[in-house]
Amino acid sequence: SVLTKCIDGLADYESGTISYEEIENVKNLSTSKKNGYMGKFGILFQNAALFDSLTVEENLRFSNKNNFKKILSEVGLPRSLLKEYPNNLSLGVQKRIGLARAILKDPEILILDEPTTGLDPIISKQINFLIKKLVNEKKITTVTVTHDMQSVYEFSDYTAFIENGSISWY
Repeated sequence: SVLTKCIDGLADYESGTISYEEIENVKNLSTSKKNGYMGKFGILFQNAALFDSLTVEENLRFSNKNNFKKILSEVGLPRSLLKEYPNNLSLGVQKRIGLARAILKDPEILILDEPTTGLDPIISKQINFLIKKLVNEKKITTVTVTHDMQSVYEFSDYTAFIENGSISWY
């Protein structure tokens, strides 16, 4: 989880480099360039990170796009949820809404931080299928942090195990 926060600019790091396209080290970006860099990422946080005081529609509008109604159907949710508040919805539905918000801005890279944590095996399998479907349709690269090995088997093409800050197996 710390690695993903470093990649997307939400956390600083003391050593090492994170490079992306022509950027040699993300850490050295100016604030104005960092905003452009961060705009290339969509993030599904472990707890979905929805604002409980805002409706689903208001949460989706944070991506500054108008096609949020279409995105609900892409994640398998009815439009009737737009006026609901996240704290009235199950964790599985909240994760789908978080995923919808993450892909709404058409990111180049989708960061998934523990996408199935707290879900039962049936809902986890549904979320994994949904992630694989959306990633294939939209041709998005993902960086996923998970302890759920079933998820790894279901939707990853390449896997790296990180132990003590280094890749121990790829």
